[in-house]
Amino acid sequence: MRGYVIGDEDLALGFRLIGVRGTIALSSDEALKVLRRIIEDEKNGEIIFISEDLSSRIQEELDEIRSKSNSLIIEVPGRKARETSMVQRLISRVLRVRV
Repeated sequence: MRGYVIGDEDLALGFRLIGVRGTIALSSDEALKVLRRIIEDEKNGEIIFISEDLSSRIQEELDEIRSKSNSLIIEVPGRKARETSMVQRLISRVLRVRV
């Protein structure tokens, strides 16, 4: 299974440092376009990380994509998040990196 990240420049750079491909998306339209392209190109499924600030703006479309895809889509808190979310702790444990 491969990984892909969609988010701001800092998030994309952080994931690239650990070998995860990604795209910088600054708007919800860009994020949705990239997400649909990844889902269409998938072969064996992907783990797709998307920043919470983008995912919150496309929640309905995201839910629809999740229901039709075999990819795992994980929402990742951005720099502005104050609390360490359960997802962030899970990513840290699985990838053995601090997110």
